[in-house]
Amino acid sequence: MDNLCDLGDMEISFVIPCYNGQEFIEVVIESIKESCKNCCDAYEIIVVDNGSEDESASIARRGGALVVESSSGTVAGVRNDGVKFASGRLLAFIDADVEIGRSWCEVLFAKLSTMPKSKLITGSHCIVPENIRQPFFTWYKSIENDDRNTHLGSGHLIISRSLFDDIGGFNDSLKSGEDYDLCQRALQVDASVQADSDLVARHLGYPNTAWGFILRECWHGASDFSSFYCFLRSKIAMLAVAFALIQSGILIGALVGSTKLLQSLVLLTFLILVLFVYAKFGFQSKRSFFYNILVAYMYLFGRASSILYPIMEGKKNE
Repeated sequence: MDNLCDLGDMEISFVIPCYNGQEFIEVVIESIKESCKNCCDAYEIIVVDNGSEDESASIARRGGALVVESSSGTVAGVRNDGVKFASGRLLAFIDADVEIGRSWCEVLFAKLSTMPKSKLITGSHCIVPENIRQPFFTWYKSIENDDRNTHLGSGHLIISRSLFDDIGGFNDSLKSGEDYDLCQRALQVDASVQADSDLVARHLGYPNTAWGFILRECWHGASDFSSFYCFLRSKIAMLAVAFALIQSGILIGALVGSTKLLQSLVLLTFLILVLFVYAKFGFQSKRSFFYNILVAYMYLFGRASSILYPIMEGKKNE
């Protein structure tokens, strides 16, 4: 096979933010090397260590990655710090628990030949590992199958360096949601966001428990509560707060013994969950819909809990 980098001498910089990622970082690096070995020699792997207390950095160095340090307080800042060391004309942001498929590099360069490189944002929603238990497997699988081109997660996002610089990189003031913000700013300058399921990536570190899932969503929603302005811009945050108030009403109804109040609020909760799941994923099957309703409850609970994230962060930093 001809070296596909010859299609324009494209160089790829893989930027991997890492905090205590020793469980998967070796697998991630090896998957990149395996995918690129027959397609492109002009690539580099940059692991941005954000104060890991495990063996992540040494494992990454042994795997041939350039390891740089970042003291940024946000993952957006960590990614931006990694870009400072990148020389590639393409930036591939990969999380430290996301492995790419063997054909990833070949698929990417085939895609490059059909779209303007300067306006490139692509990637895919990560594949769900088979060891994830229900009902979470169905939820993650529904996300994997989402074909809307509104934004891509920064756990697997590819963007041209020129576009990244033009729009100012990630907003490092955001605790989370930096990927959505980046894609929206790119769309404003007429870039195209195109998810491509042929760019296979597998998320090895998906939460597999209710508590882990809630904590993940609590972190994901943190930026929505960083200011009143951000809160008003987030439909999910407003829905989550309303949902939490309804759950508080259910608790109060139970304490005072108001059957009518309980019945009304439980019915309202169910209707919100049904409408939310249908709007997010549509109807796939009865079983999938039921599983997604269960997880949607945890999702909204976690997002509502995000209101406490700034308080927790403040205490952590005291």
